[in-house]
Amino acid sequence: MDAKEIRARIIGLAEPSLIKSYFPQLQARIQELEQSQARLEEKTAALLNILEDLQETSDGLRKSEEKFRILFERISEGILVVNPRSGKISLANEMACRLLEYEYDELMGLPLQRVWPTWDLDAIQRLVESTSSKPPAGVIHRFIKRGGREIPVEIQIAQVEAHDQVSLMLVFDDISERLEAEAIILTNSERLRQMLEISQRAAELSEQEIMERGIDLATRLTNSEMGYFHLIGADQRTIVDMAWSQSLRLNFADRRHPEQIPLKGVWNECIRLKTPIIQNDMQAVEMPPGFPQDHPLLTRHLCAPVFDGGRVTVIVGVSNKSNEYSLNDALQLQLIADDIWKIIQRRREEQRREEELRWQQLWSSLAAGANLISAEDYEDQLSAAMQQLGEYADVDRALIAQVSPELQLRVLGSWARDGVSPKLRFVSLERTPLTLETLKRGEVFQFSNPMDLPRSASSERRVYQSLGFRSLLILPLMAGIHWVGELSFSMAGTERKWPSELIQRLKLASELFAQTLTRLDAEVRLRASEERFRRLAENAADAIFSIRLTPRRMVDYISPAVRQITGYDPGEFYQDIYLIKRLIHPDDHNLIPVIEQGVLPSGSPVILRIVRKDGKDGWIELRLTQVFSSRGELEAVEGIARDITSRRESEEALRQANRVVENSPVMIFRWGAGSGWPEDWFRRMFLS
Repeated sequence: MDAKEIRARIIGLAEPSLIKSYFPQLQARIQELEQSQARLEEKTAALLNILEDLQETSDGLRKSEEKFRILFERISEGILVVNPRSGKISLANEMACRLLEYEYDELMGLPLQRVWPTWDLDAIQRLVESTSSKPPAGVIHRFIKRGGREIPVEIQIAQVEAHDQVSLMLVFDDISERLEAEAIILTNSERLRQMLEISQRAAELSEQEIMERGIDLATRLTNSEMGYFHLIGADQRTIVDMAWSQSLRLNFADRRHPEQIPLKGVWNECIRLKTPIIQNDMQAVEMPPGFPQDHPLLTRHLCAPVFDGGRVTVIVGVSNKSNEYSLNDALQLQLIADDIWKIIQRRREEQRREEELRWQQLWSSLAAGANLISAEDYEDQLSAAMQQLGEYADVDRALIAQVSPELQLRVLGSWARDGVSPKLRFVSLERTPLTLETLKRGEVFQFSNPMDLPRSASSERRVYQSLGFRSLLILPLMAGIHWVGELSFSMAGTERKWPSELIQRLKLASELFAQTLTRLDAEVRLRASEERFRRLAENAADAIFSIRLTPRRMVDYISPAVRQITGYDPGEFYQDIYLIKRLIHPDDHNLIPVIEQGVLPSGSPVILRIVRKDGKDGWIELRLTQVFSSRGELEAVEGIARDITSRRESEEALRQANRVVENSPVMIFRWGAGSGWPEDWFRRMFLS
């Protein structure tokens, strides 16, 4: 019954008088009851709300607990909750079990020191206290897995409180891959830095030094004890050059690098498979021929090839790392070797271009100088040329010699480096039959070491050793098929190889100097012939002359006899080309074109008059010859002028005498008293 019903009953049952006397009090009581009812309803509703909130909170807690459990189990990091008093693990998630390779039950109650040997509660407490005011920082330590293998972990430590109990929560992650990646980044950075330095200094380093720096870097970055860098020959069967790491260089500093080592074993496999080969379980390896017998044994070995145009050009290897070689070691080794090979190739190309430029400049100088070498001062000029060639070839001595029919060498020019004796003792070529036969065939004779000569030339080897030749290169000078001399380059202090490209260039020089010797020899013979001709010309009564028509008209030569014929000195003709025209008598100027072109009518001599220097007339007889160039152009006229003035005067006197006789009335005859004359007739005719 609510307040309204109570009020109705009270009103209905009461008497009107009662209503009149009690109504105000009842009215007030009813209002109080209504207010109490309203408050009760409000409290009931509030209570219901509280109950609903409690229900929702309970459901939220259950859901939150479920979410926490799922998060705890599925988080990618391992979580260990440790009782700091006992140092034992009280809780672990699934990832912690997986990372440490333990079952959950095995971890529960396990002392943390079994997992973390360096566990120190005091240090952990100090670490926690120092990070209480900021997010916990990661600390790198090493945990021990169930099998005993260490793994690097990054740990974050925090204090947690539950049920009035403080615990330590360790959140950790295996950072092996991260550390390996960081190590790879550092290794790559160091490799690139070192490669940049080697590349920048390549011009000042030798090829051997570049290879040594490369293998030293590979040995260091792979944490190996030793290494090697092999250049592979084009036949893919031999090692043609090599470099050793620093440890091997120190141990075998007095050893020569073996040359032409055949590829065997793992090296041959590396070329065949064209892939790096890792050997982590070897105890020893058989050394190829040529290696020192006391070379250290190999316990671990890694080798990798370098390709160029589908061909293996380099095999690089390292050995005896303290732990196993990895694929990253193989990658680093191959990258280093590839970079070193590219640097070597670039250096070779730069050197080739520089050498080509040097050779072109040298060749231009030699070719220009060779044309200027004369028979009078050939020795100084040839010696200067030998200096240019010797410095270009980087040898100790260079010389050019001429061979006589008696097989004796005559040095025409020579050069020697400072500190090297310039005077070489030459023995008869008969003592070096192999050299002699090789040069006579027009072939190059060479050795990098006298021991390279065949056994059949043992006596020849001793000859060269006694003369102090460490390396020798001789190129024959050939005039057609005839051997006329040699161009020789030698080393007195150290040995050296003779690259084929250098030999080819020096062959060009030998051809140039063979032509020079031939020209000098021809010049000597020509000079002797000219000297004989000059003696004849200058002592002859006839004037001999040569007039050049191109490129400008000039008198090339005129013999002294012209003075006797014309009264003019030869020098006057050299200075004045038009003197010849003025010399010809005006009545014979029509013959000037004949003289200028050297064309004689019907090939007979030309007879013309001249006006001598003293003004008297004279007669000369000219015989002319045309001289043509290789292009068929007339370039000169040569001739002989003979003074026939006396003959012409005698002929003129005879003609005059004949005219007198023919016009005389007196009979004139000449009688010879020899047999056969008609004496009888003569007596009857004139004496009777």
